[in-house]
Amino acid sequence: MPVCYVPNWKNSMAKGFKLYSLPIDERNARRKVWLESLGGENISQNAKICKVHFSQSQFENERLDRR
Repeated sequence: MPVCYVPNWKNSMAKGFKLYSLPIDERNARRKVWLESLGGENISQNAKICKVHFSQSQFENERLDRR
C-alpha cells in the first residue's frame, strides 16, 4: 500500500488519505516545483504525496481533461 513520500509522514490510502502522484512529464513546471519541495531529482516516479501537504487553492476546480 502506498504511503506519503514526505519524510516522517506515514499517511496512506488505508488510513483514509488521498495520495497524489508526482507529475510525469519531465518538462512540466509543476513537476519541478514538486522535486524542489521534496529535496531532489532522484525521487521515484511512484512517489505519492498526501493531501495534507496541499492547500485548497492548489487544487483545480475543474480540469480541462476531466481527470
